[in-house]
Formats: sequence, structure tokens, C-alpha cells
Amino acid sequence: MTTAPALKRYINHKATMTISLCSAFFPLLVATLVLSTEVHASSREELLNSANDTTFRASVPQVRSLARAKPTRMPTTKPTNPNIGKPTSHPTSKPTLHPTSMPTVTPATNTLTQQIICGYQGWFAYKGDGAPINRWKHWFDDPASSEPIAGNLHVDMFPVTDEYDQADLGISHLLMTDGTNATFFSNVKPRVVLKHFEWMAQYGISGVFHMRFMEGLSTSANNREWKTMVLRNVRNAAEATGRLFAVSYNIAGNSIDDSVLNELKVDWMRLVDEERITQSNRYIRHGGLPVLRIFGIGFKTVNVANIGALAELIDWFQ
Repeated sequence: MTTAPALKRYINHKATMTISLCSAFFPLLVATLVLSTEVHASSREELLNSANDTTFRASVPQVRSLARAKPTRMPTTKPTNPNIGKPTSHPTSKPTLHPTSMPTVTPATNTLTQQIICGYQGWFAYKGDGAPINRWKHWFDDPASSEPIAGNLHVDMFPVTDEYDQADLGISHLLMTDGTNATFFSNVKPRVVLKHFEWMAQYGISGVFHMRFMEGLSTSANNREWKTMVLRNVRNAAEATGRLFAVSYNIAGNSIDDSVLNELKVDWMRLVDEERITQSNRYIRHGGLPVLRIFGIGFKTVNVANIGALAELIDWFQ
């Protein structure tokens, strides 16, 4: 692994660091308050006041899910239709990213001040959605299950899917209360992520910190590519809708230790050099530098405790 001193020569990878001040419950998309190391005290007060007014007001991709139907907890016998339980066909051509509506104000990308920035996990997947992991993720307690069970439904609210392109949805054998088959979306689908950003534009949300979970990122090429596919969708959707985006690393996880800090550097260089994410005109910048958020520093439940290495990491980015 490349050592920290060698990594220091990559001056193009400098970034403004941010620290999360609120604990986000990940099943929900909540407004996340961040503090740049270069934000002045007056800006901090403005951010605090803004966060108090907006936290938990946004719930994408569940923003349209309140008071809607949930799947039955005791599914009936499997339907006789042979297509049930299989995802719908998935077009190979890249969809045209044209939002249905545009915001009246396009948020500036050169500051964090007076922005509503949300956390966007982008971690939903279903088997057959085109992702290299080819498995159910975050919909059910048992991610390896090829046929989901209603009793294992993992989400707080079942999302309404009528605004998604039906070709992007996976059909399950679970039945809704009206007798129709429950469908599920995947963030690997460009039009799904675009729809989420259209909602954000509609409701005046500036943009997102896209969560990049470090667990399994360096040990599984399929896992890394799946997460990067979603990041590409986030970038394209942000550019199409005039929203903002930035990367937010998550260093929490049972298998993670202090070695994740060097792995994070390597991954950031890959995103900058190969994916060129900071060259997007919608990537968030502050004080002239691209913004990067790291979640998990200082948490008792996070197995990263080398204070010297953490300080060196922040110094390397700045």
C-alpha cells in the first residue's frame, strides 16, 4: 500500500474537510448539518438556524411514501405467473437525463453557507438490476435471499413506485394489500436517481452528500464498482437538475480498523483521477476547494482510534 508521505504529492486531491454535527438515521434521508474548517462563526450560526428548520423535512427516496400502502406481512401463495419474482427487462441504453421540472433557483456550488445538503445512501439494489453484486441490498434483513419475504422487510416505509419508469423496477412475489405485486427500485438505475434529484429540485433542496461506505470497498471489486455506478448516477442527476453533490465517506463497520484511512486516500485518488468527480460543475466547493465529508470520526462504535493517523489524514486532504 502506498505510504502517506508518497500520497502527499497528489496536490490535486486536496479538499475542504467537513464534520457532521448531527446523527443521521440512515433509513431516512435527513438534512445534514456540516461545518467547514474555513466557515466563519456567523456562517455557523446561519447553518445551525437553517438546520433547525429543515431537519427531517426531506425524505428522499421516501419523500412521497407517507401514508401509503405497505406490503402484507403474511404473503399469500406464490402467484402462478412465471414472470413473478423476476425483475422486469432493463434497457441497456443510457436514458436521457431531462428533469420534468427545474427549480427557480440553482444553488451555488462554491459555498456550503445557507445550503440544505442531505445525506444520500443510494444503497438499494435487487437481484438482476445490472449491478455487479447481483443481490438484494437493504430492502430485506436477509440480503442473500433470492425471493424476499415480507416478514424480513427492512425499511421503515414502503415507497410508492408509480413515478419510476416501470422498466427500472424489480417485481417480487410479495403482494400489496390491493393484490398487486410489490415492486422495488435500485439506485444503480440512472432514472431512479434522477427522479430523486428531481424531487429535491422541486422541494428546494440544494443537494446531497453521497455516502460512500468503506466497508468492503477495498476487498471486493464488485462492491466498489456497484457503489461507483451509483456515484456516477448521482453526478449525472445533479448536473441534469442543477443540484449539488459531494462525497461523504463512512468509516463505520465491524470489519473496519485503522487501515481504512490509507484505503480512503487511495479511493479518493481513484475518484479524482479516474472518475474525475471534482471536475463536475455541480460538485460542492468551499473556500476554493472541493468538499469532502467523513462520517464516523470520534464515534465509540467505530473501530478507528489512531488519533495521529486521523490528524495526518485531515492534514493530507488540506
